[in-house]
Amino acid sequence: MNYEMLFTPFNIGKMEVKNRIVMAPMGLNSAHSDGTIDNDEIDYFEERARGGAGLIIIGCQFLTQQLAQGSMEGYLDRSHVIPQLTNLCEAVQKFGTKISAQLSCGTGKNAFSNYPQAGFEKRLVIRKTNNPKNIIVIGGGPGGMEAARLAAKRGHHVKLYEKDSELGGQLKSAATPDFKSQLRELVHWYKRQLQLYNVNVYLNSTITEDSPELETADSIIIATGAKPIMPHIKGIENTVDVISAHINPGKLTGNKIVYCGGGLSACDSALETAMNGKKVAIIEMFDEVAINDHFINKAALIPMLLSNGVELYTGCKVKEIMGNGVTAIKKDGTEIFVNADTVVSSFGMKKQDKIARAIDAKYHTKTRIIGDCNKVGKVGGAVREGFYAGVTID
Repeated sequence: MNYEMLFTPFNIGKMEVKNRIVMAPMGLNSAHSDGTIDNDEIDYFEERARGGAGLIIIGCQFLTQQLAQGSMEGYLDRSHVIPQLTNLCEAVQKFGTKISAQLSCGTGKNAFSNYPQAGFEKRLVIRKTNNPKNIIVIGGGPGGMEAARLAAKRGHHVKLYEKDSELGGQLKSAATPDFKSQLRELVHWYKRQLQLYNVNVYLNSTITEDSPELETADSIIIATGAKPIMPHIKGIENTVDVISAHINPGKLTGNKIVYCGGGLSACDSALETAMNGKKVAIIEMFDEVAINDHFINKAALIPMLLSNGVELYTGCKVKEIMGNGVTAIKKDGTEIFVNADTVVSSFGMKKQDKIARAIDAKYHTKTRIIGDCNKVGKVGGAVREGFYAGVTID
């Protein structure tokens, strides 16, 4: 494929941009409470300009302090913010890169998950090791893959063991909907990175505290993830867990699918199922679904659920799961019954740390537990812990 056109200039009005590589805006949350941007943010954008971007669009800058509502993205109605913005422009423009701002008149309180090094390029420097070590990573989800990538990139000898037949961990399930295509691309990117840095990947391989491979390892990183919570509810043994619903939608038989629990994973699966033509309902004990998701995501997710006909039963606690539906109790004590051909249990996730704790007990001084098997969280958190684990091996 010929990419010559990518490196030709173009104009926006009277402004000429040296090439067609444009960095889209994204939140860094690195501004100060007085609206001024931090030096880390200047370093971040300077590195992107050094890399050859023709145009950089910095993340949302709020028009006023009042509109920002505590956001750490900066605001523009005070003169004291100008000097740092000037420093930012000069840091970028010295490479011939143009810079513009995404202006926002909306509400703030952002909480974006960023790549760990983003915004900290001069603080989190990835250095080659002078003392290569033998590293074993257990678990091929986002945290494990990132730990393996960073350790190998620094020059260590890395072996990654994954009990399933392919890498990805819970990304394999989270990335099934079309609207989650970027997560699929992330898995493909990690697989390629592991190849480039010569990480030895062993699939269909279970490691325990008695595995001989651990004895000769200098460092052990465990990222075995989480597993679905299955509470003591009558009939729950007849449900399909939400991970299986993502990976194998063929298990969602019949025309009416009911999700017990309305977290983000359940909402994504419910939306995907509804978009495939089935009738879908979500029963959630809290007053809203996807309660822990960021408001920007929810602003798109909730309308999509409703426009695809997903029924939302909030403030309802599941009482019993039967062959033809689910009985739930509302806050006022009354019962409702929701018909179902298939019921999906989506009550959240819990740490899958049995093997991790056993290995740590035997090899404590050289073991580090990261990701969901340490504390259940989001993909960004697992990647961050994997980065730190890989970059800090002496």
